[in-house]
Amino acid sequence: MKKLISLFACALLLLSVMTFSSCLKSQGDAPNALNISGAQISDELFSYYIGVILHDPPSFGVDGGAASDVTEQAVSLCKNYVAVNTMFDGKGLRLTSELKHNIAESVSADWGFYKNYYKKADISKQTLTKALTAEAKKKMLFLHLYDKGGEREIDEDELLSYFTGNYVSFNAINGYFTEKDESGNIVQLPDDERSLIKNKFTAMLSVLKSGGTFDEVYRKYASEQQISSFSPGVMTINKSSNNYPTGFFDYVSGLAPDSPEIFETKDYIFIVSKTEKSAKEQLDSYRFDCLKAMRSDDFDSLLSDITVTYTAAADKSLLKSLYETVSGCF
Repeated sequence: MKKLISLFACALLLLSVMTFSSCLKSQGDAPNALNISGAQISDELFSYYIGVILHDPPSFGVDGGAASDVTEQAVSLCKNYVAVNTMFDGKGLRLTSELKHNIAESVSADWGFYKNYYKKADISKQTLTKALTAEAKKKMLFLHLYDKGGEREIDEDELLSYFTGNYVSFNAINGYFTEKDESGNIVQLPDDERSLIKNKFTAMLSVLKSGGTFDEVYRKYASEQQISSFSPGVMTINKSSNNYPTGFFDYVSGLAPDSPEIFETKDYIFIVSKTEKSAKEQLDSYRFDCLKAMRSDDFDSLLSDITVTYTAAADKSLLKSLYETVSGCF
């Protein structure tokens, strides 16, 4: 029975690809670098994905940026592009006005910042819009599957449990046990200066434990250090965050709420206090990140089940030429 359902689903997807393909073909006579099961991928879109890979080769398992490796990965990204559009249309989804507005803003910002690169790489603003629209569709499709009321909805208690175990909120004041020498190198402070900083933080901790607020203590400290007096307020970090020293997350997670303590490493010192906000109060701000962490592998598997059925036809010499054009911009 499962096999029959799978075959039926594949038939529907192939029909959707054919429909999506006809839509692509009707968008003008721009050169096409690739044919994915009938869906035409323009030179510009293929070049865009080459650029995505060359921007961060290790993330795509590409060492050294060899032309054949990069173009192979770009073909995979183009298959995903077709699969996302196919699934999105097949489920009858439509971009909201708000999403369309957000896409337009993202395109304007990206084009404004990287315009020279895109022009040199022969990538138009229209193609950038197509690529970012596909990313928005991918996110919307993901939420359609896994968020509230979705086909593969994650239980709310499971989501809350994940958030509680992987995020922590806190107030903090931080100091440094390092400085730059005359050559611009980061070096450790002398022991006497290190001791002065420790004493200062111990005194601030005493004020906090006696009823002082983080905002008051921070403003006084900032004034003495001649740094911004704008208090950072409550911060929330993920367990995998590398913005704080090793061990920081576990230390803060283990604190009792609103009980400030000192966390110290070789290079840093913090006064930190875990806040008492409930997971339910904070979850909405991190909902997509949590859903993605919990189900991205499952979503990737769904896309893979589709893209594995695709065939890709291309002129390898053309793909190499596009690679050379884009790589020359890096």
